[in-house]
Order: sequence, then C-alpha cells, then structure tokens
Amino acid sequence: MFRNLKCIKNKVNQECNKREAKEIIYEISKNKNKLNIINMSKNNLKRCLESEDIDKILKFNIEKIDEYNIDYDYSELKRNSLCKFNPDVCSINIKLESDKLEKLNKEVKEKISVYNNDLLVLEKLKKHYKKNNNVSKDIYIKFARDKNNDLIGLYFDIEKFVKDKMSNIYLFSKNTDYLYPSVLFLQYRNYIEHSVPIKNSYRREFDYGYALICDFLVKDKRIGHGTFMLSNLETILHKVNKRISYRNRNIDNDDRTINEIVAVNGMLGPGEDTTYEDLVKFYNKNGYPTYSNGYIEDRNIYKEI
Repeated sequence: MFRNLKCIKNKVNQECNKREAKEIIYEISKNKNKLNIINMSKNNLKRCLESEDIDKILKFNIEKIDEYNIDYDYSELKRNSLCKFNPDVCSINIKLESDKLEKLNKEVKEKISVYNNDLLVLEKLKKHYKKNNNVSKDIYIKFARDKNNDLIGLYFDIEKFVKDKMSNIYLFSKNTDYLYPSVLFLQYRNYIEHSVPIKNSYRREFDYGYALICDFLVKDKRIGHGTFMLSNLETILHKVNKRISYRNRNIDNDDRTINEIVAVNGMLGPGEDTTYEDLVKFYNKNGYPTYSNGYIEDRNIYKEI
C-alpha cells in the first residue's frame, strides 16, 4: 500500500519513470529470450562439429541469425513488463537495469557474430566438398579454435589420397575463400624423396611408403593454423594406413598393393615473409625434426610415424 502511495506521489510530482522502467524490463526480457534461442542454435552446431561426420555436416542447415528477425512472440513479454521498482530508489534501479540491458545487448551481438562466423567456416567446407563433386565419405574432418578464438576447420579426403597417391589437407577459416584456403600439399612415395641421415637403413627399401610434404601454404600466420594442420598429420596418416590395409586385403592382384606409410618427408621452402629459421623453429616445435641435405643445414624434414 505504501509503495503504491509513493508511486502515486511520484506521478503527481512528475517524478515517475514507469514508462522508461517498463521499456527497460521489456528489452531485458527480450534479450534473455534471444540468448536462449542463440544458445540452442549454438548447441546444435556444436553437436554437428563434434560429430566430425561429413553426412551430418552436409545436412546441417546453414541459416545465419539476424538479431532483428529472431522468431519469437514478444507480445506476452510486452504485456508482462510491469514496473516493480522501489519508488524510494527508482532512479537508481533504472540506472542499474539500464547497465544490465547494455551488457545483454553486447552479449547478444557478440554471440550472434561468433555463431555466424562459425557457420561461415562450415559453409566453406561444404562448398569445397560439393565443388569437387565429391562422393567420398572417407573424409577426415576436425574443428578447433585458433589463437583469436575463431573457428577453423580441417578437411582431408583419405579415399582420394589412397586412390590418386596425392591429396591436400585444407584448413578453412572465416577469413579465407573456400576456393583458396590454407593448404598442405601431400603426396605418396615409395622412397625417401629428400635424403636424411637415418640409422635404420631398411627404411630406404621399397617395401615402405612415405608421405611427402610438397608445399605448405598458410593464409593466416602465427595464430595456430599451421600448427593445427601439422598436429593432425600423423593421425591422418594412421587413418590412411588403415584404408591402405583394407584396400590391400580386398584386391586380387598383389602388384597393385600399396605399402603402408612409415614416415613423413619434405624439404623446407621459405617464402617472402618466412625464413629458413622460421620454418626450422616451426617444424621442430611441432615434433618434425629437420636435417642437413649435405649442403644446407636443417633443409629437410623427416619423422617416422
């Protein structure tokens, strides 16, 4: 009763902020509902990414969130946006709720931006798959966050590599065009392409396979993209070996069998903004030793898997 009397007094003295209070309460409720809807979409996307399943990725609906077009019935919120502020400290409450609203507005915009950028990476990966008229389902896919907390997606066609003796590891980010992502060019060899000092000489025989890094182009440098690609290489090659083993068991002609891969080989190729020293440090840091080729120190890469 006393609260109502104070409210009436404030109205008479034109000190009531009921209209402003109702609007703030409504906007706060609206933003909370927006966040619920955004979080549901994020959870659906997260489950898709964590599946690392090409079929689920291809079926995922790429629909970006528009903050001003989120499908929700706000009429009930509007009706229930009643002012419940203490009239003794009404202006203080309005200030506190206004600050809360400002934070919520910022959170909504940030979450929408992250979600839409994540969708962009997924969309590029899907476009790449379809652009190559791909029917293979033996695709290695891995997602992570880079140093800027942006989503990156790794893509490698295992079936193509075993069939054609070559395939590329692609990395898609929000900044790269789906036609020109970061790429690690990988080829199959029955011999060591670039000589390195190896104690176990039997590795030089022709009954072993080798993965040759022909080139390595990273579009966004020093934010973890190259490291992520290289850190997945060994896992990819183990999956390639399983595919090779399966293939060899299911063909009749022994001359068409493929040797399983035992090591990674390559040669450092510095670019305009990347020195030999940068590359040596990068490969060694990520567990890929570099060796002299007899002329230049730390020129070649060799790692057994």
